[in-house]
Amino acid sequence: MADTLFASSPLGHRAAAPVAVWRRADGLVVSERPIARALAIRFADTDASALEAIEARTGLRLENRLLAARSGGVLGLCLGLGEWLVLQSATASPPGAGSTLVEASWSAVDASDAWFAVRLEGPGSRAVIAEASALDIRPDRFGPDATAVTRFARVRALVHRLEASEAFDVYVERSHARYLWAWLSETMGHFPDTEGRT
Repeated sequence: MADTLFASSPLGHRAAAPVAVWRRADGLVVSERPIARALAIRFADTDASALEAIEARTGLRLENRLLAARSGGVLGLCLGLGEWLVLQSATASPPGAGSTLVEASWSAVDASDAWFAVRLEGPGSRAVIAEASALDIRPDRFGPDATAVTRFARVRALVHRLEASEAFDVYVERSHARYLWAWLSETMGHFPDTEGRT
């Protein structure tokens, strides 16, 4: 009899199960952020027609590389010149682009299983970001919806500050998921009042 296949989190549990969470007594929370749908979009950064075509397909204007782009339930995060990660909630209608779409000056490829994300929120979140990276995350330098690609705990990561001042999402390649989760759990133990995983 064939085994039944189940979608799984990069941390090993079933995707439909509750997400992994670490909580600390001082209010710091680190949680896994499931990625429902993701597109890796690449285009010629100076091509206005590509920008217009992508906007028509996704609703996003991918111009400001320092800030996230938003439209409805769609979020765009810049990975570099002409390279964006476009994320959707599970309830959002899919963008016009299919799992793979290649045009003359841009392409969109399904990257839903390529990334792993965690959210750091509450008191102490900035201290963890500072411990892991060299980012200057002072409010006047890294404001709401700011994004940056950096080395985070020694691996390449995309950091996105949410509109809340003490909340950050960190994206790494799926292959680094267990390493990042272990690093975060150990790092949280370096601070007082750790309660551990729930």
